[in-house]
Amino acid sequence: TLSRPKRNIARDFSDGVLVAEIVAHHFPRLVEIHNYSAANGSDQKMYNWNTLNQKVLKRLKATIPPHQIQSVVSCTPGAIEVVLNNLRQRLAAFQQRQHQQQQQAPVVVAAEGGACPADWGEEEAGPGSTAHRLFWAFLEGDDAFKDSRFKLIPN
Repeated sequence: TLSRPKRNIARDFSDGVLVAEIVAHHFPRLVEIHNYSAANGSDQKMYNWNTLNQKVLKRLKATIPPHQIQSVVSCTPGAIEVVLNNLRQRLAAFQQRQHQQQQQAPVVVAAEGGACPADWGEEEAGPGSTAHRLFWAFLEGDDAFKDSRFKLIPN
């Protein structure tokens, strides 16, 4: 839920706080809500939007052009709807990219005590690597792994 009721969408979203809350709902690690304060003056509203643009939206590849920010800050009818629609599309695209990257992440197998592919002179645990061979030997129940010397670790 948002921190304040929506009465006049153009005015309610003009300070950037509600947009920061929406992004924080989907990506809580990216947004520090304490950086955004409710504002009536255009200087503080611009500060909020610029902070959001530089610290958060840039990471999401969803930056908003300055002329659109100015339109939102000055409560131009229809401006926030355009921004929110574009933001929704870009957040969905970012989530999809993030999901694809997680599915393609290599699996790392390490010996207890911290041995990892880098310790074996390898940079990745891709096909043909020592880590890859160890992983498949582990899955196939190779006797070398029955003593739990090796374990799967998150990447």
